[in-house]
Amino acid sequence: MNHGNLRYGPLDAVADRIGHDGRLPEDTDTTDLVNAVLARSTPAGVYLTPGARWLLPEDHPVRQVMYRPDWDWGRDAYPSPEACAPTPQSLRTCPVYWINGPGRALAARTLCGHEGGYRLKDSCLACEEANEAPEGADPDATTGPLVLSALVHLDAQVSSEGDCAMVDLGQVRIEITDTLGARIDYPAIQHRGLCAQIVQQDNPDRYYMIYASADRNARRDVDHLAHAVTAEANRYRLARR
Repeated sequence: MNHGNLRYGPLDAVADRIGHDGRLPEDTDTTDLVNAVLARSTPAGVYLTPGARWLLPEDHPVRQVMYRPDWDWGRDAYPSPEACAPTPQSLRTCPVYWINGPGRALAARTLCGHEGGYRLKDSCLACEEANEAPEGADPDATTGPLVLSALVHLDAQVSSEGDCAMVDLGQVRIEITDTLGARIDYPAIQHRGLCAQIVQQDNPDRYYMIYASADRNARRDVDHLAHAVTAEANRYRLARR
């Protein structure tokens, strides 16, 4: 099936060989696509990012399923390779992977460790209580400074719009949202969690998530965020040496 000329040259050679889930063929040199944040290298292979799907013709099957509601390797955050055994904290700091993604079966059969024999995806009162912000805490007033302090070794800065923290990596940046100011969609006492994504400097439509948390404890959450952001920054810099 020939989809004709695409709007971005590097995708031309693989347009007819992209898997239904956005996975690129293993025998393809994907370096340019990865560098342009049009593809993402993952433990499961190399996948198109959301921005790359937009470059495909409207009738392309991968373009038609670009809004995947449950899980997408090219879009969603996943845990580090050493996180082979999920814990209640795992479901707070990487919920999409463990609840909807490849880790869902393992999470469904893993005990949470509290009395009652609950599994990680069950409704365990002790797990829910552990996910609450400390009593009297105001995460919205503290999270921004916490993030900047945790990432001082990466020279994190406040964006020019003042709505997120950023780590400049040259061709790309890491954006950390839900870190500054009050949010109108959640009461101050409920901290939804932090999100971090890789974004191409010249084209913000090219991105993928590296961290997306549901943790409501700002101080605990920022420790996990800092680990994920630091690991991604180091991986990015190492790949470009």
